[in-house]
Amino acid sequence: MIKYLNNNSYRDFEKKLKKIRSHKELKKFYKNFLKNFQYLNLKYKFSINFDLKYINQQLKNFDYKKKDIFFGIPFGIKDVFNTKYLKTRFGSDLFENYFPGNNARVVDIIEGQQGVTFCKTTTAEFAVHYFPEKKTLNPFDINHITGTSSSGSAVAVASGALPCALATQTAGSIIRPASFCGVLGFKPSFGALDRTGVLKTTDTLDTIGLFASDIYGIEQVFKNLIQSSNQYPYSKNFFLKKPKKKIKIGIISDNFIFYKKYDDIVKKNFDNFCNQYLKNFDVKNNFKVDFINDVHENHENIYCKSLAYYFSSLRKRKIKMSKIMNRMIDQGAKITKNKYLHSLSAQLQQTKKFELMMKNYDFLITPSTASIAPKIGKKEKKDTCLIWTYFGAPSISLPIFYDQKTGLPFGLQVITSRYNDFALLDFSNKLIKNLSKNKKR
Repeated sequence: MIKYLNNNSYRDFEKKLKKIRSHKELKKFYKNFLKNFQYLNLKYKFSINFDLKYINQQLKNFDYKKKDIFFGIPFGIKDVFNTKYLKTRFGSDLFENYFPGNNARVVDIIEGQQGVTFCKTTTAEFAVHYFPEKKTLNPFDINHITGTSSSGSAVAVASGALPCALATQTAGSIIRPASFCGVLGFKPSFGALDRTGVLKTTDTLDTIGLFASDIYGIEQVFKNLIQSSNQYPYSKNFFLKKPKKKIKIGIISDNFIFYKKYDDIVKKNFDNFCNQYLKNFDVKNNFKVDFINDVHENHENIYCKSLAYYFSSLRKRKIKMSKIMNRMIDQGAKITKNKYLHSLSAQLQQTKKFELMMKNYDFLITPSTASIAPKIGKKEKKDTCLIWTYFGAPSISLPIFYDQKTGLPFGLQVITSRYNDFALLDFSNKLIKNLSKNKKR
C-alpha cells in the first residue's frame, strides 16, 4: 500500500479548526498554513490564482460561536468554476483577466457553510486535455505527467498543500490524476452536484467531483454539497439505505478489450490484490460485459461534437488554441447530426445495460489507469475511466499501488451503480483500513 505524501488528513484539519475560538487564532493558523501552501505551490505549480486580501476577508466574517460544517476549511477550486472575487481563466490565456461576477452554486454552498475559497487550481485548456510542460508537476516525479484537466486539484491535495479541492470529469479527469499522483479522487453519480456556474463542455458527461486527503473528507464535503429540496427530486436517492448482505464484486480485467495492453506492473499488482484481499467477498472474474468495449467510440463522438458546438465561435475567430483542442473541434464538426444522435441513443441504451448488470453486483473493481504516469510528452494508454463517466456511475480511485522500481503510484478504481455513492465511500473506507491493518502486521 502506498504512503500518502499528504500526511494532514481532512479529519485532523477539521479537529484543529474546531479548537479555534477567535479571529486572531484563526489568522495565526492560516499564517503557518499559507507558508506551507506557498512553498509547495512554488515547487509543484498547481495554483495560479489566490488572493490574500480575499482570504482574510472571508475569515473576518466567520461566526466563531456558531461554527458551520466547513468552518475554516480551505478549498481549492478548479479553474472552470466561476468565482466572484477570483479570476476564472478556464485554463486559457484568452480569459487571462476574466471575472465572471458570480460564484458557481457549489462554491456558494461552501462559502455559506464557512468554507474558504482559498485558490483556483490549474486546469487543462477548457478542461479538455492539453497541459503545457512545466505547468502542474507530479509530486512523485516532475518528469512524469499529472493526468488530465483536474490535475491542479489533484496535485494540491496529493502534495499536502490543501485538504480538499473541487474538480470535474468528462472522461477521466478526476480518476487519472488521482491514480498518477497517488491521491483519493472521487467522481460522484452524474448530476449529484449542481453544475450551475461551471464551464460546460458536454451536457451528458460533465460531472463535478473532488479530491481529499481521506475518505472522511470526501464524504463530509460530498454530503454537504448535495442539494436536498423539491428542486432536486433525485437527491433523496443518495440517502436510501440498503440492507446488509454479502458483498458481490465484479472484476474488470481481461473482459475489457484494452486490458491486454496494460503495463505488466499494473496487472501484476492488481492480480495480487484480488487474490489476497477479496477472499471474503462473492467475486466474479471475466464475466461477460461486452458492451463496455463499444463505449469509447460513442463517448468520443459525443465529446467532440459538443466541443465543436460550444467552441465553434472561438474557432471561427481563429483564437489561438492547442493542437489537440483544434483537432477535437475539427473532428466534432465533421460528425453528422445523425451520428451524434445515434451515439446519444447508444449512451442511454448501454447505460440501461450497465444498470441491469449492476443488479448482480455491489461493486466493480479495476485498475484506475493502464500504467503509472507516463513521462511528459508521452500519451496515456486507454483505460476504463471514461466508461463509468459515460454510464453516469460513481467511481473512486484509491492510492494503494506503486511501482517499486520508479516509486510512482497508481490507483485501484472502485465503481458502483448510480446513487449508491455513500455505499461506495463506506466500502472504500473499510478497504483502506483493512489494507492498513495488513500492512502493519
